[in-house]
Amino acid sequence: METRLIQIGNSRGIRIPKTLVEAAGLDAPLRLRVVDSGLLIERANDPRAGWADAARDLRDRGDGGLLDSAVPTAFDESEWVWEKIVSFHNVPRAGRAPAYVRALTL
Repeated sequence: METRLIQIGNSRGIRIPKTLVEAAGLDAPLRLRVVDSGLLIERANDPRAGWADAARDLRDRGDGGLLDSAVPTAFDESEWVWEKIVSFHNVPRAGRAPAYVRALTL
């Protein structure tokens, strides 16, 4: 279906036929997003919308770690040995502190 932009006050809009609104399950509130191919109109009832993108952005910036440093317990200090590793899953940690892994000593 093709349509045209119409003037609505100082804004622009489109008329969406009732059958399309019902078929898509659109009701208030709606979310508008700019995508590569144009404008996406979707229901805004997903409470976790955007979390995956936000997590990806954090990872890309190197901010995806823990907020607080780990607090060792007596078990950690007596039973475990901390070993420094250079990379995690073969992904270099350029510009960041080295990663550590716990290994149980027998």
